[in-house]
Amino acid sequence: MLIRLARQEADARRLAVAQAEHARIAQEAHLAAQDAQMAAEAERAREGPDSMALWSRWIGAARRERQKREQALLQAHLAEEAAREALREEFARMKRLEIAQQQHEDAARLVAARKAEQRSEETEMLKRQGR
Repeated sequence: MLIRLARQEADARRLAVAQAEHARIAQEAHLAAQDAQMAAEAERAREGPDSMALWSRWIGAARRERQKREQALLQAHLAEEAAREALREEFARMKRLEIAQQQHEDAARLVAARKAEQRSEETEMLKRQGR
């Protein structure tokens, strides 16, 4: 029962890792798109003094937006790493439970084998005494 619950938790953790990875990739795409836009606007600014004036007003806001996106990307990386670590921990917990269950089953089989051997010995002794 505990192993089944641990497997369900691991599945939920796998989903969380996938979602965190997707969020990180989306942030990287946003940042790349913004970089492309900034490059295109810089190229347009070279067209003349009016374009340069517009660009000089625009670039400050674009840089601030880029900083926000970089921060969001950092947060996405941290969230993804935390999700991966939680998944590793869950797998380790599940493995410990599986090992404990296996040890318990091995011990139970050993006890059953010893009891069967004792019964066999007792039966053999009774046969010898009955002769």
